[in-house]
Amino acid sequence: AVTEDGKLAISGSDDNTLKVWDLASGNVIASFTCKSSIASCAIAPDGVTIVAGDESGRVYLLRLEGMEELT
Repeated sequence: AVTEDGKLAISGSDDNTLKVWDLASGNVIASFTCKSSIASCAIAPDGVTIVAGDESGRVYLLRLEGMEELT
């Protein structure tokens, strides 16, 4: 998933991590470890809430607040 402003990307992986990427630099600026592989992720219409689901059926809600300070 990519933020509306095109600055950040969110990825989920089989290594149980959800990562926030700075697209300008290509660097990971935040990482969250889940209980199992990430099956899906999206950015809510508010532009700051990440919704992610893992293969075990858990749903995670994370906020992108403060990310502008890291980019």
